[in-house]
Amino acid sequence: ISNEPTAADRTMRPTQSPATESPTSIPLPTRSPTTLPQTLPPTSSLVTDSREGLRMELFGLEFMDESQTALFQTRTAVYMQAFYNDTDSTNLLDLIKSQVTDLTAVIEVVDQSPPDLLGDFRGRTLMNGRRKLQDAVTDPCIGDPLTLTFNMELTYRTTDPLLELSDRVISFPFRTIPFRKDYL
Repeated sequence: ISNEPTAADRTMRPTQSPATESPTSIPLPTRSPTTLPQTLPPTSSLVTDSREGLRMELFGLEFMDESQTALFQTRTAVYMQAFYNDTDSTNLLDLIKSQVTDLTAVIEVVDQSPPDLLGDFRGRTLMNGRRKLQDAVTDPCIGDPLTLTFNMELTYRTTDPLLELSDRVISFPFRTIPFRKDYL
């Protein structure tokens, strides 16, 4: 075996060796800080949650006519949407609420059960023999409630997998007296 160049070796074009390359073609290390890759925001899931047979008790009402029922449906949907979508502060509750975004709600009342109007032994507030509309939020509420049964469809985005199809998304806006005061 010979180390002599062959005819094929002689016809190839020579290339520069790394030692003879120009120094500007090789990147030199710098002292400037390197930029770290940006962390991506958590992935949010689009959730559609349909519930049937939810109940809410309203104190101080005996019955809701068609226009009052439509108002309840609209205002409850608007309240829930504003509760989750209009959070821009950094307090702890808004940080919790901000885990649910782009919420839309559709409410449909399917039944109402009037309060027990028999006897005053259950603690109803009376005024001149008639029921008095409760004008303050108390805990526990006083009197016999009108019970509404309704269906709800929520669509929202969440970054927290524990909030997908969670009862907490439905109940949180009504959990505390300050929240319920905003609802009224």
